[in-house]
This record gives sequence, C-alpha cells and structure tokens, in this order.
Amino acid sequence: MNDSSGMRGATTHTGPLGSSIHVIRADADTVAELASIDWNRHFRRVCLDPVRGLATLMSPSHPHEDLSTILDDVVSVAGSILTGAAKNPGSLRIRGQGEPPGTGMEPDCACYVGERAKGYFAVDGVRFGETDDERKEAVARIVRRRQRMSLRVREEGEAYPA
Repeated sequence: MNDSSGMRGATTHTGPLGSSIHVIRADADTVAELASIDWNRHFRRVCLDPVRGLATLMSPSHPHEDLSTILDDVVSVAGSILTGAAKNPGSLRIRGQGEPPGTGMEPDCACYVGERAKGYFAVDGVRFGETDDERKEAVARIVRRRQRMSLRVREEGEAYPA
C-alpha cells in the first residue's frame, strides 16, 4: 500500500531483549531523504537502508543498553591490552560503499583499536589518554584547568560588569 509520500507501511515489534522496534518501508529516495534528519535526538538506534527500502527505529530496553555497555567495556579493555590503545567513538553509522551519507546502521558496540585508536586521540593539541587511567587523568586536568579559569577575584572598588 503506497501513499504519495513514498511510504509503504510500517510494523512494530518487540525484540528479544525487550526493545521496541519500528520498521517503516519506503522507496530508496525517501529513505535517503530521511537521512537528513538528526535521528539521535529522537531514537537511540536508527538504521536507514535505501537498498532494501527500510527505516528501522529502535528504542533499546534497559537490558539491551546494559548488554551494549558491557560489550563496549570488554572490547575496549581487550583492545587496549592487545594493541596498546582503544577508543569507543560513541555514535556512528556503518554504511555500505556508495550509500548516501547519514544512512546505514548504528551498531550497539564499536571500538577503534591500535593505530586507528591512537589517531583518534589527536584532537587540536589536546592529548587524550590511551588507557583508562590516562583518560581519567586527562579529564581531571581539564576539570582542574576549568576550575582555575572560573575562579575570579574582584578587586576592591572595581565595578561589577553590567
């Protein structure tokens, strides 16, 4: 059943871990247009597949999120031990070659390891740690620096800014 917007119907079901999954069928052009929306503001996991004509929106359950977090930690620790560096990039999309930007699947767990992780840490002169302890120390340095910058003393007789 097509309507004028290119949509062909939708289904909703519950995943094995209790997540709510909404699948919308649409033509490839409509799915590609949907990629312009900032889906992270509305759903935690989105897969836009113009090849199959599917937009899948998932609201993960607590067990799903817990398992995802555990897997992220395991992969990050294992990557650090095996290669010396690991970095979870946060939200990202994995898409096929030649597929429109913004489409693809948002994985539950993703991690850069080794040289790719080390390259990820080079951000405009800010050095992030490659291990958990180094990352904690980097955050502590940033917090201490911000605290020093926010502490300002007003000289006696000086007027408050308007």
